[in-house]
Amino acid sequence: MEPFGHDGSERSLSGDFQRVHLEFCEDISKVLLRRVGDRHLAQDLVQETFLRYWKALGSGTKIEHPERWLVRVAINLSEDWRRSFASRQISVGLPDGILDSLSSNQDPTNDQNALSVSNVHSLLEILRGNDKLLLTLRISMGLGTDSIGDLLGIGQDAARMRLMRAFRRARLHLIRA
Repeated sequence: MEPFGHDGSERSLSGDFQRVHLEFCEDISKVLLRRVGDRHLAQDLVQETFLRYWKALGSGTKIEHPERWLVRVAINLSEDWRRSFASRQISVGLPDGILDSLSSNQDPTNDQNALSVSNVHSLLEILRGNDKLLLTLRISMGLGTDSIGDLLGIGQDAARMRLMRAFRRARLHLIRA
């Protein structure tokens, strides 16, 4: 596919972009949804993917296989997001007792004490992968049990039970420390 139409005009560029967008948008959405697990985030990344495609076309870049190009950009964007998310998983100075207050749906900001960064990191190193994931989704991202259930492909009640068990295990590790 040539970046510009037969006459090299903006109108042809727009037509080429629209054709590719209509043809591949759903596929790119599916790829990103599988990679990030959140519909809203996936849609943001789809927009960014096609924005980059538009810019590439406008700069005269020749893209012979647009679907491959779009998938590669989408995967790179999702990996950038994952790396960024991983670096933001733990907030410095989480209030002491946040696990108790979140598991009982109370306001965790009332407690003025703070956990040390090393305690938070050691707690997350000790916990199992699923517990880390659940606590990160709840604490760092602030997701409710309905959203967590959707992400994990389980019902809201199952998510609530898994989250309660993760909080229980985290409290046990905090007591032992």
